[in-house]
Amino acid sequence: MTLVTNDDRPVLVVTNLDDPTADFVIAELHDRGVPVVRFDSGDFPATLSCSAAIGGTHSWRGSVQTPSRRADLGAVRSVYYRRPSGFAFPHLDKQDERFAVAQARYGLGGILTSLPGCLYVNHPNRIGDASTSQPGSRQRRRPASRFRRR
Repeated sequence: MTLVTNDDRPVLVVTNLDDPTADFVIAELHDRGVPVVRFDSGDFPATLSCSAAIGGTHSWRGSVQTPSRRADLGAVRSVYYRRPSGFAFPHLDKQDERFAVAQARYGLGGILTSLPGCLYVNHPNRIGDASTSQPGSRQRRRPASRFRRR
Protein backbone atom coordinates (compact mmCIF):
# COMPACT_ATOMS: atom_id res chain seq x y z
CA MET A 1 0.00 0.00 0.00
CA THR A 2 1.39 3.37 -1.02
CA LEU A 3 0.70 6.35 1.15
CA VAL A 4 -0.26 9.40 -0.91
CA THR A 5 0.04 12.86 0.59
CA ASN A 6 -1.86 16.06 -0.07
CA ASP A 7 1.05 18.17 1.18
CA ASP A 8 2.43 20.14 -1.76
CA ARG A 9 5.60 21.32 0.03
CA PRO A 10 8.70 19.98 -1.73
CA VAL A 11 11.52 17.78 -0.55
CA LEU A 12 14.97 18.95 -1.61
CA VAL A 13 17.30 16.15 -2.66
CA VAL A 14 20.86 17.47 -2.66
CA THR A 15 23.13 15.00 -4.41
CA ASN A 16 25.27 14.52 -7.49
CA LEU A 17 23.84 13.63 -10.88
CA ASP A 18 24.89 9.98 -10.72
CA ASP A 19 23.38 8.71 -7.46
CA PRO A 20 21.27 5.55 -7.92
CA THR A 21 20.25 5.47 -4.24
CA ALA A 22 18.77 8.96 -4.51
CA ASP A 23 17.04 7.84 -7.73
CA PHE A 24 15.19 5.14 -5.75
CA VAL A 25 14.24 7.60 -3.01
CA ILE A 26 12.95 10.10 -5.56
CA ALA A 27 10.92 7.40 -7.34
CA GLU A 28 9.29 6.45 -4.03
CA LEU A 29 8.55 10.08 -3.20
CA HIS A 30 6.97 10.55 -6.64
CA ASP A 31 4.86 7.43 -6.11
CA ARG A 32 3.60 9.01 -2.88
CA GLY A 33 2.75 12.29 -4.59
CA VAL A 34 5.55 14.24 -2.90
CA PRO A 35 7.04 17.09 -4.96
CA VAL A 36 10.82 16.77 -5.29
CA VAL A 37 13.48 19.27 -6.34
CA ARG A 38 16.79 17.50 -6.97
CA PHE A 39 19.99 19.42 -7.45
CA ASP A 40 23.72 19.25 -6.93
CA SER A 41 24.96 22.14 -4.81
CA GLY A 42 28.19 21.90 -6.79
CA ASP A 43 26.26 23.31 -9.76
CA PHE A 44 26.06 26.67 -7.99
CA PRO A 45 26.20 29.25 -9.54
CA ALA A 46 26.52 27.84 -13.07
CA THR A 47 23.10 26.15 -13.36
CA LEU A 48 21.77 26.45 -9.81
CA SER A 49 20.62 29.78 -8.45
CA CYS A 50 19.48 30.86 -5.04
CA SER A 51 17.80 34.03 -3.86
CA ALA A 52 17.06 34.42 -0.16
CA ALA A 53 16.14 36.89 2.54
CA ILE A 54 15.11 36.46 6.15
CA GLY A 55 11.64 37.84 6.83
CA GLY A 56 10.23 39.50 9.93
CA THR A 57 9.06 36.13 11.25
CA HIS A 58 12.56 34.64 11.08
CA SER A 59 11.63 32.52 8.09
CA TRP A 60 13.34 32.37 4.73
CA ARG A 61 11.86 34.03 1.68
CA GLY A 62 13.25 33.23 -1.71
CA SER A 63 13.95 30.22 -3.83
CA VAL A 64 16.44 27.72 -5.09
CA GLN A 65 16.17 27.10 -8.81
CA THR A 66 17.57 24.66 -11.36
CA PRO A 67 16.97 24.90 -15.11
CA SER A 68 13.86 22.72 -14.70
CA ARG A 69 12.68 23.08 -11.08
CA ARG A 70 12.07 25.75 -8.46
CA ALA A 71 11.48 25.48 -4.71
CA ASP A 72 10.22 28.20 -2.39
CA LEU A 73 12.60 28.18 0.58
CA GLY A 74 9.82 28.97 3.06
CA ALA A 75 7.86 25.91 1.94
CA VAL A 76 10.53 23.19 1.97
CA ARG A 77 9.35 20.31 4.14
CA SER A 78 12.58 18.32 4.22
CA VAL A 79 16.09 18.05 2.83
CA TYR A 80 17.74 14.77 1.88
CA TYR A 81 21.43 15.65 1.81
CA ARG A 82 23.33 12.81 0.23
CA ARG A 83 26.44 13.21 -1.93
CA PRO A 84 26.66 16.56 -3.66
CA SER A 85 29.83 17.41 -5.50
CA GLY A 86 31.94 20.22 -4.12
CA PHE A 87 31.76 23.82 -5.22
CA ALA A 88 34.12 24.55 -8.09
CA PHE A 89 35.13 27.70 -9.90
CA PRO A 90 37.72 26.47 -12.43
CA HIS A 91 37.75 29.76 -14.34
CA LEU A 92 39.26 31.54 -11.31
CA ASP A 93 42.86 31.50 -10.13
CA LYS A 94 43.54 29.38 -7.02
CA GLN A 95 43.27 32.17 -4.44
CA ASP A 96 40.03 33.56 -5.90
CA GLU A 97 38.63 30.03 -6.22
CA ARG A 98 39.28 29.32 -2.52
CA PHE A 99 37.49 32.56 -1.64
CA ALA A 100 34.52 31.78 -3.94
CA VAL A 101 34.20 28.22 -2.58
CA ALA A 102 34.16 29.55 1.00
CA GLN A 103 31.53 32.15 0.12
CA ALA A 104 29.36 29.54 -1.64
CA ARG A 105 29.68 27.22 1.34
CA TYR A 106 28.66 29.94 3.78
CA GLY A 107 25.98 31.41 1.49
CA LEU A 108 24.14 28.55 -0.19
CA GLY A 109 25.31 26.05 2.42
CA GLY A 110 24.16 28.28 5.26
CA ILE A 111 20.72 28.65 3.74
CA LEU A 112 20.32 24.92 3.13
CA THR A 113 21.36 24.06 6.69
CA SER A 114 19.03 26.50 8.42
CA LEU A 115 15.58 26.09 6.89
CA PRO A 116 13.12 26.44 9.82
CA GLY A 117 10.72 23.60 10.49
CA CYS A 118 12.52 21.42 7.98
CA LEU A 119 13.24 17.72 8.53
CA TYR A 120 16.81 16.86 7.58
CA VAL A 121 17.98 13.45 6.48
CA ASN A 122 21.76 13.58 6.87
CA HIS A 123 22.07 17.19 8.05
CA PRO A 124 25.17 18.67 6.38
CA ASN A 125 26.53 20.05 9.67
CA ARG A 126 26.29 16.66 11.37
CA ILE A 127 28.09 15.03 8.45
CA GLY A 128 30.90 17.55 8.86
CA ASP A 129 30.99 16.98 12.62
CA ALA A 130 31.26 13.23 12.13
CA SER A 131 34.07 13.47 9.60
CA THR A 132 36.31 15.71 11.68
CA SER A 133 37.80 14.77 15.00
CA GLN A 134 36.89 17.09 17.84
CA PRO A 135 39.66 18.81 19.84
CA GLY A 136 40.41 16.91 23.01
CA SER A 137 38.60 13.80 21.88
CA ARG A 138 40.28 10.47 21.60
CA GLN A 139 40.28 8.78 18.28
CA ARG A 140 39.35 5.15 18.39
CA ARG A 141 42.07 2.77 17.50
CA ARG A 142 41.38 -0.36 15.59
CA PRO A 143 41.85 -3.43 17.74
CA ALA A 144 44.80 -5.56 16.81
CA SER A 145 43.87 -8.51 14.72
CA ARG A 146 44.18 -11.96 16.24
CA PHE A 147 45.30 -13.26 12.91
CA ARG A 148 48.60 -12.35 11.40
CA ARG A 149 49.56 -12.44 7.80
CA ARG A 150 52.22 -14.93 6.88
